[in-house]
Amino acid sequence: STPSEDLLARYKAACTTANEKKPPQELSQDTKLAMYGLFKQAEIGPCNTERPGFFDQTGRYKHDAWSKLGDMSKEEAMTKYIEVVNEAYGIQS
Repeated sequence: STPSEDLLARYKAACTTANEKKPPQELSQDTKLAMYGLFKQAEIGPCNTERPGFFDQTGRYKHDAWSKLGDMSKEEAMTKYIEVVNEAYGIQS
């Protein structure tokens, strides 16, 4: 299914916020990883890459944040991404 125009518009706005604005306080690693995983899920769908090697710890954390979302729909990932960004940036939805 394709996301509604409203959802797409709100998702794009959240992406812009995350890319261009400074959050009120430093984001936790958990929040950053959640945003990364949800973004990848919304853009690509379920994780389709192999887990990086032992010496790439950052890559492993990012891979795990994405792969744990399983087969969550792109629409659900967009919705959750919007929620995480709004909360992190103190935006009232």
